[in-house]
Amino acid sequence: MQDAFGLDYPIQDHFDLGIGTSSGAVGLAALFIMYWDTKTCVRFWHKFATRVFEKIVLRSTIAKCWWYLASYFADGLYDAVLLEEALQEKFEFRRLFGPTESRPSGMKIAITATTISNATLCLFTNYNGSKCKHIRPYSASDEVLLWEALRCTTAAPWYYKTKFLEAFGTFQDAPNVRNLFQDGAIARLYRASMSSLSLDSGNSWKDHWHGLEKDIKGQHFRLDVPLKGRVPNIDEVDQMADLQDQVRNNLGDMDGLARAFRAVSFFFELNEPPIREGIIYVCRGSILSRSPDSRALVQNITSRYPYSRFITDDEVSLGSLSLDDICQGCGRFQKKVTISVRHPVDVVDLLLCCSRLFRRSISGFPNPMKWFEERQNLKATFGRADHGEAKALSDSDCSCVHRRRHADVADTLTPAKRRLTLIGTRRSKRRRL
Repeated sequence: MQDAFGLDYPIQDHFDLGIGTSSGAVGLAALFIMYWDTKTCVRFWHKFATRVFEKIVLRSTIAKCWWYLASYFADGLYDAVLLEEALQEKFEFRRLFGPTESRPSGMKIAITATTISNATLCLFTNYNGSKCKHIRPYSASDEVLLWEALRCTTAAPWYYKTKFLEAFGTFQDAPNVRNLFQDGAIARLYRASMSSLSLDSGNSWKDHWHGLEKDIKGQHFRLDVPLKGRVPNIDEVDQMADLQDQVRNNLGDMDGLARAFRAVSFFFELNEPPIREGIIYVCRGSILSRSPDSRALVQNITSRYPYSRFITDDEVSLGSLSLDDICQGCGRFQKKVTISVRHPVDVVDLLLCCSRLFRRSISGFPNPMKWFEERQNLKATFGRADHGEAKALSDSDCSCVHRRRHADVADTLTPAKRRLTLIGTRRSKRRRL
């Protein structure tokens, strides 16, 4: 993906939300929380897997039977202490809750796990939420450490025992019931194979896919590689190289994925609430860029597709994608557009049209203008979501800090051009030198 995008900034800057389960959560933490580059993540993963799945050579049948029996009573084939030490060594004792090491605004991270007490699927997150069951402590001293959350989600039945957190309970990687002696690793493994997020992701994807509207299915990608031959077990570390080769040879439509990511690097904001003019509503707003390097993004797109432009789903052109919409001082991308709709509740789609064959919706679309108005709190009677003043955004065009600093310096160096400040109405005597 990094190579397909063809941009100099890291792959992490393209994402806003990451959700990881089991081993996927470990990779998620390495890539987005620790902010390691892709090559470092691959090297880490090989060393980590080799260490935590250390092979035990058992030559006799009696030794194998004894080992499996001991593993059943221990609720895991492998040493959980070794897994915890490996996680602590790499992720140290940093807390999960809080910003990531990536861009200043960070990104939302969620790590899945399941309680043993009532089989509830939970989320360990670096943010607060209300719609899902977030694991949040009553005291700041009980904040979950990153390695602890990863230890919970990697507690795969039969391979590792469950993880107990004093402030929250016992967790593992599978929706199962109480982990008693009579409901040990084998029973948990069976239930996990029936409904685990990590082992049964195919059915979860199908349910999600069939529930999508037809016009937005093209915005969803599943990078699922068809494996040849027998699917290796998760502890067969010697098969990792072969799996990597299969991934490289079955990347799928990476060009289409890259176009989609470039399109959603742009988003739309209303400059003011929709205004009714006759039988239509006029919506004035701006197309902005969330890219850390808007100039590189625009150059990347226009070099491949010179006639790129923004259009609506009614084929109304909103203007070409151009470097002229980037501030020379701060590099901010802003393209003012006007969209006419029959009513603010009508669904509109705003797309980046690369060519006749390739077009993708920008971030936030398709949606009605009413949705943007509510998200921006444009009609809020007290306070605004962006903490700005109650005036149209179009009145505050890009006047970057870089330019303002130069203006301030010029004022201080030129006494004749200093601004006159009037305080009250009383005259003051001038002193002649």
